[in-house]
Amino acid sequence: MGKQGNKDKIIKLLMENKKAQTAEEIAISLKIQRNTASAILNELAREGVIQKEKTRPVMFSYIEKDFMPSDDPFVSFIGAGKSLRETVEKCKLSAAYPKRGMPVLLLGPSGVGKSLLAEYIYKYAKYVHTIPEDAPFIVLNCADYANNKELLSSILFGYKKGAFTGANSDTKGLIEEANKGYLFLDEVHRLSPEGQEKLFHYIDKGVVSRIGDNGHNIKLNVRLIFATTEGKEQMLDTFLRRIPVDVTLPAFHERTLEEKYQLIIHLIHQEASIMECDFLASSNIINHLLTFQGKGNIGSLRNIIKLSCAKAYNKSKNKADMIPVNLRHLSDTQLFMGNTGSVHYVNEDVEILANEKAVQVNARTEQVNIYFPAETIAATVYEYLEKKISKVQFRKTIYNEINQMIEDVIYQEIDPFIQNLYNQAIENILVYLQDNYGLKYNGIMEMVFVKILYALNNQSEKLDDTRYEIIVNKLQPVMYRYYKMGLIFNEMVHQNIDYETNPWFVRLFAMLYFYSVAKEDREYTNAIIVSHGPATASSIASTVNRVFETYIFEAFDMAYDTPKNKVVSRIKKYLKNTNTSKGLLIFVDMGSLLSISKDLKDDVEGDLGIVNNITTEMALEAGELILNHEDLQDVMDKIISHHVTKRSYVPSRQKPKAIVLCCITGLGTASKMKTLLQECLEGMELQVVEVSFSDLQKKGSQCDIFRKYNVQFIVTTSKVKVEDYIAIHLNELIDKRGEEVIYATIGKYYEKEKVHKFIENIVRSFTMRNLIGQLTILNPDKIMNDVEEAVTRLEILEGTHYPIDLKKMLYIHMCVMVERLILEKGSLPDDNSTQDLKCRESFMKNLKESFSVLEDQYNVSINNLEIQMIYNLIQNI
Repeated sequence: MGKQGNKDKIIKLLMENKKAQTAEEIAISLKIQRNTASAILNELAREGVIQKEKTRPVMFSYIEKDFMPSDDPFVSFIGAGKSLRETVEKCKLSAAYPKRGMPVLLLGPSGVGKSLLAEYIYKYAKYVHTIPEDAPFIVLNCADYANNKELLSSILFGYKKGAFTGANSDTKGLIEEANKGYLFLDEVHRLSPEGQEKLFHYIDKGVVSRIGDNGHNIKLNVRLIFATTEGKEQMLDTFLRRIPVDVTLPAFHERTLEEKYQLIIHLIHQEASIMECDFLASSNIINHLLTFQGKGNIGSLRNIIKLSCAKAYNKSKNKADMIPVNLRHLSDTQLFMGNTGSVHYVNEDVEILANEKAVQVNARTEQVNIYFPAETIAATVYEYLEKKISKVQFRKTIYNEINQMIEDVIYQEIDPFIQNLYNQAIENILVYLQDNYGLKYNGIMEMVFVKILYALNNQSEKLDDTRYEIIVNKLQPVMYRYYKMGLIFNEMVHQNIDYETNPWFVRLFAMLYFYSVAKEDREYTNAIIVSHGPATASSIASTVNRVFETYIFEAFDMAYDTPKNKVVSRIKKYLKNTNTSKGLLIFVDMGSLLSISKDLKDDVEGDLGIVNNITTEMALEAGELILNHEDLQDVMDKIISHHVTKRSYVPSRQKPKAIVLCCITGLGTASKMKTLLQECLEGMELQVVEVSFSDLQKKGSQCDIFRKYNVQFIVTTSKVKVEDYIAIHLNELIDKRGEEVIYATIGKYYEKEKVHKFIENIVRSFTMRNLIGQLTILNPDKIMNDVEEAVTRLEILEGTHYPIDLKKMLYIHMCVMVERLILEKGSLPDDNSTQDLKCRESFMKNLKESFSVLEDQYNVSINNLEIQMIYNLIQNI
């Protein structure tokens, strides 16, 4: 009573308010639970009392009596809203077409429901008033007269008196009997070519002639439906070209589980009506019937159910009670999958009452509206691909939109039978992705996919799937790992539960959801394993992916006799849709495959490395190094050092451009200046990288940094010469020489206005006081005055005058040094605790005396390492 009372209250509220409202608004107004209001509203929408609008959030409004929808005959046609939606739409178009309508050809094996669909087309034509209510529906099975084509033609087209022996009077053909209605020709492929020609003549001209009366044409208004089990091969092309609509009905085993369930209940209900009794169908018999795959499809299934119900009826002692129908009443069990196979779809017995006007379908589904932010996602994807937004912004937007969508459907109520089916299938798929691709699977993920798939499969309006295909294809190169997982998810859903609704939408949602919940967002080196054998590569790849809970390795299993060019072809196909800017590592099982680097080098944007003699241990080590974002050559070096193997290495065709910053101190100044210089770039695709002065001085152009980067020039605090590279002093960075170097190097890649802006930023940022203010936590004016006093005392004690460039460098270095000593409380790095001084004893004495003013002011003590660095600075400038 409570629920019925709430139902009346909701109807009254919507009638009085005259405006659309959400479930939450109605729940608040009536002081009831939101889920209670939602359940009642959806029930009223199914009954046609209220309208459910596709908005976000969903809105409900009352339908005025004058606008209540009429009864569309196809509403009761099983599958009309699901797998046969497109088929039914075509049939409706043909029936609604004016005059003689559009001829329809129904294709499919025996027993799939072609005759029933023909009747529904006829009923729909009456419903839309394209034929009168009393219009005839004439059926002719051409197979009945297959051995007498002349007789078939005479029955179909009629004949004139005397046309042949026995033609004693003028006789109408069935096509004339069907005037103003429908003629349904079943097994039309059995019709002779001459008969087909007469039919397409009628389709063209609207006239026929009886046999023996070719001079007299009869004008008719007949709509035609054809059906065949043999395909189109046996019919004339000239005939087929005149049939604008053809549809194919699937076999019973190709229908969705929900539709199979509805068909079974419908057939049992037919028997209940005939026998005038009620049946209680056990869950076991229904689950068993769901696996039916015999010839004859629904027609054969009807006979099996008819016989089973008859047996149950015959064995029942009291016909007035509900008669149980169980597995023991089945016959012809050899027609079922695996003889004793079944699916766990129904978990309780189903009551089927004879006096019900309509079958109560146990697996009924609520029509829902699913909202997917296609415009927002598409715009975000294009902005990300065009580098208008960062990866962080892209990920945040995707995360928010996907989670908003999940919130919209997560409270959707699901039929328990369908939920049980979906849960098992989704769990199996996610476990597979976890075992093979490193997905971190949890129960929440399973529930999300169950709810999304259910809502998608029961949407009130079909989504345009092509728009999602475009987005998926755009994302494939930059999100290949998640694209692959989304692809596998969609294929497995289709295989496990016959799921066919919006495959591109499912693929896109899966890949974006996996991306949004992934723990690792940074790009890393692509890695693949190529091995001969049925599952060697897959086994190693899945082990590594599962251990690290990340999709690191792609597997390529090859037959033992696969030639090298086929291996290369498969890898190239993979590379076509993969972002390889971070490089590509290939593990192979044969040394002969090392040479494929020559074939692949132009397909890889970053570095390319190939290592042979792959093992699981090697792949695990590589996986860890890749996740730590190690350089590809470093990954290979470490693997080679731990494993006896060979390699092939092709350097990247295009290294990232960089400015190298080198400081003689190596203790923080370069790092801070790097940040300052990076800020001056303002979006220019240049990196600022550090290198130690000692490394640069010892190794020169052989230093590792020149291998990794396309170095434009070097900025250093001390004199240094590097073969083939320009080195400028920090002081020169803001004078004429610095400007010339910048234009000569960076100016080759950027517009003049951008380069000029970069130089202006440097001049503004690298003034002495601004630089010291950036590099220290101290008051720049006070520390500058104190350092200036110390340097002046050092000049007096040394009896010299330092040049202005040296003084600038000493000011910067000593300001940073004081800060560092304060933070480190005078402690020395472990490896410099016994630093041997390589400088004049008198210089050490003079520096300590001049520095005493700073020691007193800031409570620090200069150590041997600092003395040595200041001495080196003075000597190198």
